[in-house]
Amino acid sequence: MKAPVDAARSWNEGETAAGVAPEHRSFWIEPDSAPTSRALLLHGAGGSPADLRLLAADLARQGIASLCPLLPAHGLGETALGAIRFEALTARSIESWDILARGAFANGPPPFLLGLSMGGVLGVHVATRRPVRAYVAFAPALRPFVLRRVFALVPQVLAGPRLALLRYRWQQEVWRGIRATELEIPRVTASLLVMHSRDDASVSIAGSRLLHDGAASTRKYFACVDGQGHVLTMPPNPEVVFGPVREFLRGETDRPGVSPVNSPEGRT
Repeated sequence: MKAPVDAARSWNEGETAAGVAPEHRSFWIEPDSAPTSRALLLHGAGGSPADLRLLAADLARQGIASLCPLLPAHGLGETALGAIRFEALTARSIESWDILARGAFANGPPPFLLGLSMGGVLGVHVATRRPVRAYVAFAPALRPFVLRRVFALVPQVLAGPRLALLRYRWQQEVWRGIRATELEIPRVTASLLVMHSRDDASVSIAGSRLLHDGAASTRKYFACVDGQGHVLTMPPNPEVVFGPVREFLRGETDRPGVSPVNSPEGRT
């Protein structure tokens, strides 16, 4: 199996040939010095690795190298999203994990796992199939605001019926995967941090609570923040989000058994 840098290069070649813009392509980002650990980053449905570059840069400053794959059917606009298959998203996520877990770190601690929105949902499947060191789920899309999406489609159907139908189909495929994922949550045992912003207009905080409360993890934390929107990896105030993440990962590395999240709504 390829090393992370080679896998990212190979994916980039295919993405470039397909016409994916540079900012949306898969990436492998290393710290300036030799990495002390690795992390898999998973973007959301309809998003791309561009949403996770700021997070990867923060991780690199902590000595953590990050691999972020462009998920299948992504990076080429909404028309291409009609080809989404949840099983393909899961397979790419697990494949990427296996790439990270080999090589120089094969005999060391497993990689970290961080997922945004649908990436947080896909993370459940990785965490129940592979030995995850610690798992951070940013606004996991387990409870999307479905009615808002349906009502939003009405004017789109009038303006462009074909695109609206494609949008409906890929969102239904994603929703099918979400429902299947719920059954997997009780099998999650990795140390877990779930984060959500109260002003999230895309997915309900109920999904974040579902993951936190349903996971079998013996160390799990819930952190609510304000005013950071849905894409928590590109927040208006990065320190509000990345600060607790750094504490959580540092706690897993250096201070096991100590809660790193000081949130009034944090629960263990």
